[in-house]
Amino acid sequence: MHSLPHSATIVYYIHGFNSSPQSHKAQVLAQAMAELGLSEQYRVPALSYDPERNIQLLEESIRASLQTEPKDNVVLVGSSMGGFYSAFLSQKYGLKAALVNPVVDAANLLETHIGELTNDYTGERYEMSESDLEVYRKLTLQNVEQPEKLLLLVQRGDEVLDSQLAIDRYAECANVIQQGGSHGFDGFEEMVPRIFKFLGVRGLGAHELSE
Repeated sequence: MHSLPHSATIVYYIHGFNSSPQSHKAQVLAQAMAELGLSEQYRVPALSYDPERNIQLLEESIRASLQTEPKDNVVLVGSSMGGFYSAFLSQKYGLKAALVNPVVDAANLLETHIGELTNDYTGERYEMSESDLEVYRKLTLQNVEQPEKLLLLVQRGDEVLDSQLAIDRYAECANVIQQGGSHGFDGFEEMVPRIFKFLGVRGLGAHELSE
């Protein structure tokens, strides 16, 4: 199987905990990839609440991409819980990743949510258990060994997460830290050129999104 041109980077968007591939940021990135002629290189795995199943799905998909593509051609964008997964995958596989208002310590965040939950997008119901928290603990980065692989995008107005946790954990990484905003990251569209520049995403021709 022939590999894609180096400029045709495979971009994985990893959505958040109570989200789906139909989320706003997923659609924004889909449009941006289409404008670069890279729609076929865009991946948005549909994740459930099950962290063990999620990480297995993500790793299998990424490993499949890495069988035909160099590491520089496989990049990640993760939002909220997707940022948590992206950080782990970035460091494990040596991939560049952009983390958007990421969860830092998922087990600590979710320990008060044990019980039945419902996805607002899909209506799926799920039982959060202690075993799920244990999986999250195993995926939590204690040390960022390859900070050059990560771009942190944080808005201090995040009403769901303590943005300072991410700022502290990823202190050695490239970052965009904004005052105000929200957990959904207001004005995300404006950040796409910055994200793509860091990740090395370029169109099939000379076309690039302008900042």
